[in-house]
Amino acid sequence: MTIRQAILPEPVVEGFTEDPASLHGAAVRGDLGTVRAHLADHHPEQVDPTGARPLHLAAQHGHVRVAHALLEAGASANARWGHDLRPLHLAAAGGHVRVVHALLEAGARVDASDSASFTALHTAAASGHPLVVRRLLLAGADANRYVGDLQAVDLARRAGCWRCVGLLLQVMTPGSHHLR
Repeated sequence: MTIRQAILPEPVVEGFTEDPASLHGAAVRGDLGTVRAHLADHHPEQVDPTGARPLHLAAQHGHVRVAHALLEAGASANARWGHDLRPLHLAAAGGHVRVVHALLEAGARVDASDSASFTALHTAAASGHPLVVRRLLLAGADANRYVGDLQAVDLARRAGCWRCVGLLLQVMTPGSHHLR
């Protein structure tokens, strides 16, 4: 099992997401027209049987236009799902830098943690996404933060993402890291 598999749920394919005409199904597919049609008479925060909101699904699948529409309709950029995963965690894990940017612009808390204490920066580093790591650092993500005895730089090294390691080392407080 990879680090990414350990921290992210399996893609949702049950309940509302099975119905391609549903808001959740449209968010998974990136069907902006259907999402907009649903937003005329559905709240953007409705949850499916797993607790996922449409924004979680759009973020997980990298659908930036759908994410924008949901955010404009009032979806929370900080909504929790499952193990306290937020849309930012899901977008970071998938390397969806445009969605990450949209979520941050909408007020997503850059250092919010999930139930395992991972932030989006830890998730992006563990998943090997240097563009996302860079965007999160520009937004003020804490590169010195530990999860257990590991920092994002350790997770990036374990994932073999040397660009991530370089970015993280540039901003870390000197002496705060001991690569593990």
